[in-house]
Amino acid sequence: MTATVETKTLRAAMARLGRVVEARNTIPILANILIEAAEGALTLTATDLDCELRLTVDASVETPFALTLPAQALKEFAGKTPDGAQIRLAQEDHFAKLSAGRARLTLPVLPATDFPRLTPKEGGTEIAIAPGALAAQLGFCLWATSTEETRYYLNGVYLHPHDGRLRMVATNGHCLARIDGIDAPEDLPGEIVPTKAAAFLAGLDGDGAGTLTVAESGIAFEADGLRFSSKTVDGKFPDYARVIPDPGPNAMCIEADADAMHAALGVASIAASTDKTRALKLSPGDDALALSSANTEGRASATEIAAVTTGEAHSFGANAKYLADCLGAFAKQTLTIAQDDAASPALFTCQAHPDRLAVVMPMRV
Repeated sequence: MTATVETKTLRAAMARLGRVVEARNTIPILANILIEAAEGALTLTATDLDCELRLTVDASVETPFALTLPAQALKEFAGKTPDGAQIRLAQEDHFAKLSAGRARLTLPVLPATDFPRLTPKEGGTEIAIAPGALAAQLGFCLWATSTEETRYYLNGVYLHPHDGRLRMVATNGHCLARIDGIDAPEDLPGEIVPTKAAAFLAGLDGDGAGTLTVAESGIAFEADGLRFSSKTVDGKFPDYARVIPDPGPNAMCIEADADAMHAALGVASIAASTDKTRALKLSPGDDALALSSANTEGRASATEIAAVTTGEAHSFGANAKYLADCLGAFAKQTLTIAQDDAASPALFTCQAHPDRLAVVMPMRV
């Protein structure tokens, strides 16, 4: 039972599959990749029991077979084999032998029949969406997801239909990100995509055809030889609309370049980096916005950027990390920060993308 695949092809596949395989597993076979060889192709599958990735790549197959091999070792072998080489895989008894030029690697094999598979969800609503478009939506929200185990229902990105569009929202209770994307049917079920699954999909690219399927307690995405499926978070996402402010006519509005502000945070938050609260102070002035921080040890750091402020100006505080993550989501854009007063949530928007917004809760400084 043998198959041959190009090094570059296997290396790219293992880079993706490695994002699904957990570094530590109590179940040995979960550290393995399922390899199924058929005429002209290899189908490689990885799972952590919550999500599953299946990739189909071109290969020369002499005899169809199925086996599982250790993912990390396979990834390292492909990574250290020069471009242009062919990797040959052959199975002998309970071992697989890989060769590429003069390089050799022997790995133990676990039976393909023992490899766990996620049961496909029946039904579901399909949406045609390119990999890059899906990645852009999820990527905008990822920074605002929570990692708290007690509020597990915040550990992901909530997707649901809103006014005929696919809306995605994430919040950790201190900040929020929301984006409206492509057209979506109103019968699309609202589901919370776990952060790990959302992060994988946010790493995709390309303008080719893709299909997102959303079903009760599960999602799947297919595009050009890739199928990724995941369970969804079993919980109720909170009423996020209540925390999105609607600034009044006299609200302070600051217009500034998101990238310039993000770069300034690197200096302004030096003092805050050693403080648990990571509190940063933002003070609008004449054609400028000052950013500063201080801690109890006497450290202080400050800088300023060009900005235009309208409305009733006031200083306010924010967590430096959340602010930096928020600004990163609005990269290369002119940003508007609107806030009624120092105790109100700050609303972040940009004219170039009116379908996007973010909220950062204020801090006392």
